[in-house]
Amino acid sequence: MSDFSKHEQLIDFLNKNYSNRKFKKFNEHNLSGDVDLLNIDDINNAVVIFTDVLNLYSGSVGKYDLYKLMQEYLTNVEKRDAINKIIKKL
Repeated sequence: MSDFSKHEQLIDFLNKNYSNRKFKKFNEHNLSGDVDLLNIDDINNAVVIFTDVLNLYSGSVGKYDLYKLMQEYLTNVEKRDAINKIIKKL
């Protein structure tokens, strides 16, 4: 099974099981240079799946806001560079 076929099946599954959200199919792989073009709604939908996989109550509880983190990381080059610099120091 190709990666694209897996992507299509996953999106079909998510749209069926998360009827309150709209997951979209991408026609091709998003490369690292393309992440700046991602839609905030697509990023937020991915965070919902991430929190479900880890069985977290929410993506934004207390001091944690995975929605904002992923939005900034994937759409803001300067903030992504700053986060990467912090991670490299660990």
